[in-house]
Amino acid sequence: METQSMATLELIQKQRLGALSEFRLPVEGGAPSKEVSAFLYEPVNYNRDPPALVVLHGVTRAAGLYLSSWMPYAEACSSLLIVPRFAKTYWPGARSYNPGNMFAKDGTLVPEKDWSFTALEQLCDAVFLEQNHRNSQFAMYGHSAGAQFVHRYLIFKGGHRIHSAVVANAGWYTVPDCHHAMPYGIADVAPQGTKLESAFAAPLTIVLGKHDIRTQDPELRQTKEALAQGAHRLARGRYFYSAAKEEAARLCLSFKWSVVEIEGCGHSDKSVARVSARCLVGSEATNFALAA
Repeated sequence: METQSMATLELIQKQRLGALSEFRLPVEGGAPSKEVSAFLYEPVNYNRDPPALVVLHGVTRAAGLYLSSWMPYAEACSSLLIVPRFAKTYWPGARSYNPGNMFAKDGTLVPEKDWSFTALEQLCDAVFLEQNHRNSQFAMYGHSAGAQFVHRYLIFKGGHRIHSAVVANAGWYTVPDCHHAMPYGIADVAPQGTKLESAFAAPLTIVLGKHDIRTQDPELRQTKEALAQGAHRLARGRYFYSAAKEEAARLCLSFKWSVVEIEGCGHSDKSVARVSARCLVGSEATNFALAA
């Protein structure tokens, strides 16, 4: 385990909370040893019936940090917490993670079985089988690059596995309209390559920090296409929601997405986690007042 996870494990043992473990799964998609792993957290009163919480890490791939942030919320709603880790050893570069590993370097479409989105589903299915978890759906959250992963998962895999989803403070988006080509739009893949009807019908909340307005961030994409979505993450999130709503109306599709803006919050997972957790599990989280 990485240093962060070892420290977290020691803290959990001292506090006598739930059980932490690490899960590894070999997957198809390139190198023979390719794998995706996850940290699992079973709360003290683990209930195998509600959807599991699936939390996607950011660009640094620091899954242990997200594990530490989200354990209190898993404890509060008695849900299994799965924090996947797409290690750079097996998923090198940004292209293989948050854009889904959908396209090769030369721009050709990669087979769906090799997408990182597919690897996530395989991982969750394997975890559910091992844990005897009785619900195949999940409540999925991503912050920053993780938010990029989650919204693209919805667009290209659909919402049939999604109980609820939250994308928080993404740096840029694949907008579900036919005005721009991938990776900024879906003009060159729609409609046969997307699952828009299922995606728009899924309960997705776009969570935005109202102070996430830095324009000179080295992790904030500055291409012409990204800047057309807005100068900063707050503006780009608003643009994404508005464009998606307009496209759903044009296609006469049910639209269950919403947007929440949080006062005083910048680009931080911890600052948006509590609101995001409530959006994911709603009234089921009866003990959220006790969560960190």
